Amino acid sequence: MRSLTPHTSRRCVGNFWEDAALEIERFIKFYNKPVVDDEPARDGTPDFGGIVGGTKPEQHMMHIRNVRQVGGHHIYHHDMFQMGYGHPTVPPTGIPDPEFSPIHRKVFEYLKIAAKYWENF
Repeated sequence: MRSLTPHTSRRCVGNFWEDAALEIERFIKFYNKPVVDDEPARDGTPDFGGIVGGTKPEQHMMHIRNVRQVGGHHIYHHDMFQMGYGHPTVPPTGIPDPEFSPIHRKVFEYLKIAAKYWENF
């Protein structure tokens, strides 16, 4: 069975971590297919849909949790693929590295802990 991998809304009326779960839930019900959210751990740049002023890791953690609770899944999306080598958000090695970004580090720490409990979602 094929799955859907949408980018959920970033610039929404409410909180993206709440709105994303509603969007994913609608896709699951409407298409009756697995849905993988392509946004949760992305700090995002305003040039590509990120929120002006940035976001907090806790918002991304809630995003992941809420999407998992409605039956969705997630992938890791790093903003380095948007900005390219040499940009301050890209590790000098050019390889995604959670230790390079405080936001990504916190999200990965959450993922290590949360994965133990996902069978309950």
